[in-house]
Amino acid sequence: MMETTISPEVQAMLDACPVPDIAIGEDLKHGDLEIDARVARGVALLDVMHPQWDEDIDLCTFDMANCQKCALGQLYDWYHDGCVSMGDPNDKVIAQFGFCSRIAMHSPCHLTRNWEYGERWGHARAMEYRQLTEAWSQVIKDRRLKRTLALAMP
Repeated sequence: MMETTISPEVQAMLDACPVPDIAIGEDLKHGDLEIDARVARGVALLDVMHPQWDEDIDLCTFDMANCQKCALGQLYDWYHDGCVSMGDPNDKVIAQFGFCSRIAMHSPCHLTRNWEYGERWGHARAMEYRQLTEAWSQVIKDRRLKRTLALAMP
C-alpha cells in the first residue's frame, strides 16, 4: 500500500482550520455550517497555492461533481491533478477542504451509474455536491464583486 504524504501547506491548513469530523459514509448532519467551513478552508488553501484562483473559474460550467468542471478540475485541468498540486495525491484529506464529498469518500471521478441512481449513498452524496457547488459559487461571486467594487472606488 502506498504511503500518503501530505504537503506542509496542506497540513498547516488542516491544523489551522478545524472542521467537524464526519465518518466516511455518514450522512451529513452538520448542514451548511459544515459545508461552509470546509469551503472556507479550501478557499484559504487556494489563496496560498493558486493566487487569484477565482478568476480562472467559469461559473457557467462550474460543477463540483464533475472532475473537469469542479474547482480543482478548472484550475489544474483535472480533479486528480489538483489533488497532486495541493499535496494530496491520494485525495485522502482533500474533502476536508470542500473539494469533494465526504460521504462514501471518493473523488467526483468515481461517480458511477449506480451513484447517479441513488444506490447506497447516492442521494446524500448528490445533495452534498449540490451544496458544495452552491457554496463555492457564492464565494466566487462574492470575491468577484468585492474586487469589482474595489476597482470602482476612486
